[in-house]
Amino acid sequence: QDARDEGIEPDTVALNAALAACERGGQSDEALLLLSEMEASPSAPPDRISYNTAIAACSRCGEWRTALRLLGEMAERVPPPRNTPDAHSYGAALSACERGGQPDEALRLLERMRSEGLRPGLVHYHAVMRACATRAHWPIAASMLQDARDEGLSPNTVSTNCALAACEAGGAWRDALALLDEAAAPDAISFHTAIAACRRAGGRPAARAALRLLRRMRAAHVRPSLIGYTTVMNALSAAGYVRPALLVFRALCADHDPDERAVHTALRACDGAGRRADGLALLAELAESGAAGEKLARRFRPLWDAKAAAAAHKAPAAAAAVGGGSGRGRGRTRGGSGRGSAAPPQWRRRSRRSRRGPPPEHEAARGE
Repeated sequence: QDARDEGIEPDTVALNAALAACERGGQSDEALLLLSEMEASPSAPPDRISYNTAIAACSRCGEWRTALRLLGEMAERVPPPRNTPDAHSYGAALSACERGGQPDEALRLLERMRSEGLRPGLVHYHAVMRACATRAHWPIAASMLQDARDEGLSPNTVSTNCALAACEAGGAWRDALALLDEAAAPDAISFHTAIAACRRAGGRPAARAALRLLRRMRAAHVRPSLIGYTTVMNALSAAGYVRPALLVFRALCADHDPDERAVHTALRACDGAGRRADGLALLAELAESGAAGEKLARRFRPLWDAKAAAAAHKAPAAAAAVGGGSGRGRGRTRGGSGRGSAAPPQWRRRSRRSRRGPPPEHEAARGE
């Protein structure tokens, strides 16, 4: 507007620079307004760069419908011969579908790009893979690594991480481990995403795999993050591996200053297994670790004491309920002969469990 006030009419190049400023600032409405002014101006008509920049502005704001509309209008409103979308056009539109969570639209765009004789690059594959990182579409994203190779491309660590994110969304932890084994140079994101896939899947095999990944990270001198440690603790705790979860918490404390989420995860593991003495020991260690640990211990100690008091209050009532039944019931569990003197059902179940193998803690400690 300042140029117009001085009698200078901006041309297409100047308006494209203004569009680029709108794109960098995430101002899609301003970009669309500028584009409409260019379409109405005989002296500064929009070109392919104008549309690409406007599409990128919409992509930055997640306005995928507007981005796709502009992609379709480009051929009608830009003078030939530069009126067809190029690789940059499709890259911006695919990013819009990614940010808008539109995997089907992204896949259609990729096919349209190929049908127009344009060869997708890694940046296009990455956008589609990230768009397909959903429970329903993750197999498509994982298979795109091979598609990229078939097109003569060389997938890199970012490619692997995109495929791993799709596996994590689908809880496909075994596929994530296979991808990680194939990766030439996995980084911290690669390991953390595979750990998250194990946590999402749940179950004892996945929990043991998460623990092995943590050990593998440390052996490769890749430092696990605070969230990475906590995710492994969550996986182990949910699978019943309380002691390994507490060992991971101590490793976390040696590598990071624990936060509230990490302490809460460790205490929840103790509480779920009824190991309140371990919880008290954990809080005592935390209180002696420094000012930050002491603050966290003061924060959680009253809650832990309240849980212990509630459990102690319930114990006598439970014992009275067991021992205060009818005479007939007491005769069956104490004294008597024959079937009446058999062990209670819960003892028999525990005995059968003991014959199945070692408890979860030993199973996870072996890293099976």
